[in-house]
This record gives sequence, C-alpha cells and structure tokens, in this order.
Amino acid sequence: MNVDDEVVSKDAMRLATGAVFTQMSAKKGFKTVGEAAVAAMFKELKQLDEGPMPGKPVVQPVDVDTLSQKMQEQAMEAVNLIKVKRCGKVKGRTCANGSKQRKYLSPEVSVASPTVSLEDFLTTILIDAQEDRDVAIFDVPGDYLHAKFPDDKAALMRLRDEFVDIMCDVNPEYEKYVKVIKGTKILYLRVLRAIYGCIESALLCYNLFSSILVQMGFTLNPYDKCVANRMVNGKVIVWYVDDCKVSHVDPRVVTNLVNELKKHFGDLKTSRGNTQTFLGISFKITKDKKLN
Repeated sequence: MNVDDEVVSKDAMRLATGAVFTQMSAKKGFKTVGEAAVAAMFKELKQLDEGPMPGKPVVQPVDVDTLSQKMQEQAMEAVNLIKVKRCGKVKGRTCANGSKQRKYLSPEVSVASPTVSLEDFLTTILIDAQEDRDVAIFDVPGDYLHAKFPDDKAALMRLRDEFVDIMCDVNPEYEKYVKVIKGTKILYLRVLRAIYGCIESALLCYNLFSSILVQMGFTLNPYDKCVANRMVNGKVIVWYVDDCKVSHVDPRVVTNLVNELKKHFGDLKTSRGNTQTFLGISFKITKDKKLN
C-alpha cells in the first residue's frame, strides 16, 4: 500500500465509522446538532418524569439534605447521550452509570437476563413458514421503564448543570430540590424503575414481561426461557429480548394478543406480514413456505 492509498483508506474508515457511530455525549450533541439535540433531551427527561405511560414515573426528586454522605457517594451519575439516526431523527437518551452498583453486589448474586438463542429464533420462523402463520413483530417503547425497582433496592441518580435546567423546564416542581455544590448545580433523583445503565435493569424487565405472559396463560419453554407458548386453537409462540415476535395461524389471535399486551405496556410499535426484521435479522416467508 502506498501513502496515497493509506490516506484514502483512513479517510474511508473515518467516513464509515462516522456513518455507523452517530451516538455522542449530549453536551457534544448540543454543539453539533443544536436545538434539535436540546429538544430531544427535553423529551427524554420528560419521559423519565412522566414515565412510559400514566402512573409509572421513573424518577422523583430527592432533597439532598435528607441523604447521608454515604448515600450521596453511592449515587450514580446520569449519562446523557444524543443519537442521530440514519433517517436524520435526533434522539436523546439518559442512562445511569451503574458501574458503582457492582461495588455493592454480592459475588453470589446474578443479574444476568436470559436472551433467546439463534437456534430457537430460526426454529420458530420455520414453524411460522410451514404452518403459514400470521406473524407480528413488536417492541415495547421504553420497555425497561415499565419494570419497578424492588422497594428494598433504592437507587439514586445525580443530574448536573444544564441537565438540571432542562429537568426543571420539564417540571418546575424540581427547582426546590436543586442545590449548588462547589459551583455546580446538582439534582438528586430517586430511580423508581429500571432505567438503562443499572446493572439489574435487563433482568427486571425480563421478570416483568415473563410474569405478565404467565398471567395471560403462557408457559415458558424449559429449554429457552425467552420462548413462551399458549394454546389457542393451536400454539402461539412468543419470544422477546428487546423485541417480540408472536405468530398464529389465525390473524385474529395475533391481534387479540397484541391488544392484550397494550393494556400493560401502552401503545406497541407493531409490524405485520411475511417480510420482517427481528433483532437486526431480516427474513421473508414466501408463498411456497420457504425462508429468504
């Protein structure tokens, strides 16, 4: 490779990574994207204040004077991010830096969440194709945020500076909880639900979703706990990680199931039909019962 080729190769790599990795810190997003980034962060913090659906707030303000020094030290820093999607849409995301939580986790405690295996993913699609099933793919907006933290596992998160101002714009009630400490605006928030970044969030989300399926009459597969079945004139197969798939030979059964889940999780982003993308894998069920 000559020098010119190497320069072209590096330029191409920068362009490629720039197209793929569009996530940045919110502070950088404010500078590079401008008002659209501020609006996206406002929308994200509003979701934390109001929750994924009415009656499910994710955070609540805490008076720092009621917190011990140890509690303040254990509080997680908020990580605020901006992502620019391929379509140009700007999205905000507030996560908790849950690395501190590992210091207080007993070695014997597991917080891992089950995930569906590739074999089961392919097996269920083959069943869909052979039985000519109606297929629906859906995800739960703010899925983690539906899962509540146990009362005995209080978590605290700390906002700083301009993000405190945005949260106070979202809800002026937060203003009386703001403190200026060493020249920095600080707002402590009690985390009520499984916010992204907390080490137990994925498991809490799994436990909530699977328990609701069991209440609805589903049985979890003993070999893969991300697959569930319910007999309704045949089997419905559901599996889930961040997304869900449900199928049945009768489209009305699929519609009824999706509507039933909406009662628990609000509106669901749903796609129906034989051409789908699930967890980044695109597939098509043809009329001759084959997969492409």
